[in-house]
Amino acid sequence: MIVQVKADPVAAKGALLSMDVALPGRFLVHTPMAAGIHVSKRLGQGASAAAERARLTTVVRDAVPAGGRGGAGGWIVRAAAAAVPAEWLAQEAEALALDWRGVARAGDGPPGVLLPAPHAGIRALMEQTGQPVDAILVDDRAGAGQDLYAELRRWCDDRAGDLLPALRRASTGLPLFEGGDLDGAIAKLLRPRVPLFGAKAGGATGSLVIERTEALTVIDVNGGEKGDPLAVNLAAVPEIARQLRLRNVGGIVVVDFINLSRLPDRERLILALTGAVADDPGNTQVYGMSRLGLVEMTRQRRGPSLLDLVAPDAPAPGVFPDDDALM
Repeated sequence: MIVQVKADPVAAKGALLSMDVALPGRFLVHTPMAAGIHVSKRLGQGASAAAERARLTTVVRDAVPAGGRGGAGGWIVRAAAAAVPAEWLAQEAEALALDWRGVARAGDGPPGVLLPAPHAGIRALMEQTGQPVDAILVDDRAGAGQDLYAELRRWCDDRAGDLLPALRRASTGLPLFEGGDLDGAIAKLLRPRVPLFGAKAGGATGSLVIERTEALTVIDVNGGEKGDPLAVNLAAVPEIARQLRLRNVGGIVVVDFINLSRLPDRERLILALTGAVADDPGNTQVYGMSRLGLVEMTRQRRGPSLLDLVAPDAPAPGVFPDDDALM
């Protein structure tokens, strides 16, 4: 029996396993257990979107004919595939089909890991390059990233040839995290308060307060007494989408925006938030605003959050590390 780990263990919850295998790529997802070609609904509506769906369906069908190099199974075409040249999709389709053939052959042997999950470097290439990128820098200090650089080049050769010109060695003499002060940026992401620079409206500058609880993540939008509520809320929208991705927040998210009295303003805010999370690699759904003015969202869990990675031994929010301390 071949199963795929869909989600890593979280706290007391074990790993989530499924027999519905899906092999993801930058633009395509191969579903060997399910037939058909399905194009993401995120591609939008209208005549132009319909024409692009038809083009993508034809390209994928031609790239993986039944019984050909694509083999059996189905395909999901991601929204990032819009306007992507046919040859890029064909290259990725062939690579994903070969991945599954290797898994199927190895599945006849003894139990074991048949296809390891991609490590952070390859996962970054898969998830962050759907849009054009200027450069992909790899730490090239002695012994630090030489093997990684060679591995990433091989991966691009196999399934993402368009990324090869952007893939470069960074020979600055300093670690990349130190040279770009990424350690400082990560430290800021662990703080609950996020200032909204540029969100000034009526003399007030907004901010976010992000708190994680056992059951969900709460985001509070503050704008000061003199701020224009709609302006501050709209300025908060892209930062909320950014923070969800950078912190790798998963599960239920509740956003407490500044109260809006007019229905058109509330509808405009929901549309802006939905658009801001549309290109998130983690499937994010916005369910609208409740009577209390709270916006409910869910975001797909994609491994541990940033807080869990940096401080894996920290107690869960609201939980004492030692119950005896209460006695």
